[in-house]
Amino acid sequence: MTSKMLDGFGAVNESITINRCDNGWVVDVDGEIDNNWKSVKMICISEEELFGILKEWNELKLTT
Repeated sequence: MTSKMLDGFGAVNESITINRCDNGWVVDVDGEIDNNWKSVKMICISEEELFGILKEWNELKLTT
């Protein structure tokens, strides 16, 4: 993965939702972008994309 999927998030919620679909996964991430609470859904079609998002999420600061 060459670009960060979670760019813009200053902090993220302590949990995320991953739903498996026929052709991949839907990942729902909540957090703060520019001091506003946002919810973002992303579609991953490969395990590499999914694991990349999980790694990025794990490296971000948690919301308080």
